[in-house]
Amino acid sequence: MIVGTVEPAALTLGGAPPPFNPRAWVITNGNRGSDALAEGLLEALGVTAERLDHVRLSGPYGWMAPNGPLPFGHVGKRGKVFSPPWPDLIISVGRTAAPYALAIRKKAQGRTFALSLLNPKTKPEKWDLIWTPAHDQLEGANIVSTLTSPHRLTPQKLAAAAQALYHEIAAMPRPWITVLVGGPNGKYRFSPRLARELCSQLDTLAPGGSFLITTSRRTPDSVAWTIKQWMGAKPARLWMGGVDNPYLGFLGLADAIVVTADSVNMAGEAASTGKPVYVLDLPGNAGKFRRFHKALAETRATRLLGGPFERWEYQPVNANPEIAAAVKEAYYAWNRARAA
Repeated sequence: MIVGTVEPAALTLGGAPPPFNPRAWVITNGNRGSDALAEGLLEALGVTAERLDHVRLSGPYGWMAPNGPLPFGHVGKRGKVFSPPWPDLIISVGRTAAPYALAIRKKAQGRTFALSLLNPKTKPEKWDLIWTPAHDQLEGANIVSTLTSPHRLTPQKLAAAAQALYHEIAAMPRPWITVLVGGPNGKYRFSPRLARELCSQLDTLAPGGSFLITTSRRTPDSVAWTIKQWMGAKPARLWMGGVDNPYLGFLGLADAIVVTADSVNMAGEAASTGKPVYVLDLPGNAGKFRRFHKALAETRATRLLGGPFERWEYQPVNANPEIAAAVKEAYYAWNRARAA
């Protein structure tokens, strides 16, 4: 999908670096979380992608990704999926997107900077830069790691969304507790029994307050309906999908935020608000998730859900500036090396 065009970046000739405006393509595996990472980075960089493509590989190609070949003719001069002119910057997210990005980098013969978001499961030297969350514990000369992930939240967006939604909940008693409900994944379980535990904890957290609840694509119907039954006549709103997602408004209005432990992105976005964040732990074999939540708790942004509502303050946790600066620095260095 073409969403805009930008001009290639010029080389710096001394003094301040030139504006960062490469022609950029984005390739992801089509997961909403993958798209969100790329979109958050693009906004932090101030870049509009020329293309955003979702790719999936089936059969043996999918099994061998990211280290196997692509179907014949997908990338090249007359490529069925990608063809020149090649971009200055390509951003890849996900295992099945990686072979496409690497093929483009190879076809471009050193004229395309290849950036992987998340561990591409390939040799790091195949990329110009890799970003990974710190809990993945991936290290290397061309790897940058941060506690939280790229995201699209800004104070301005949250304030605008809160203002637009305020009149709908203004009469609801405070505190306003925003609840971000995830679902089972490869590491965590999330059953109706755990949903009932969440609801019980919410009753203890704010018995006289109100609840602004959103589910995710991974939330099982049984979990969502358990929460809906618990709500009954409580002062609460529940979004279970569809149009007009109130996610930003709920975050902007929240006095505190509750997140389930299965989503690193949700917890990181909640911590970027500077508001108290409570985490509902879940059963499972989740080593890297536990590393993440331990590190996030050490910033004072989060506490485990349990007990009555408390307010506390901390410096908002936002890795966007750090990630954007690392990408620009690596891109400028790559551009200078090309010109040498």
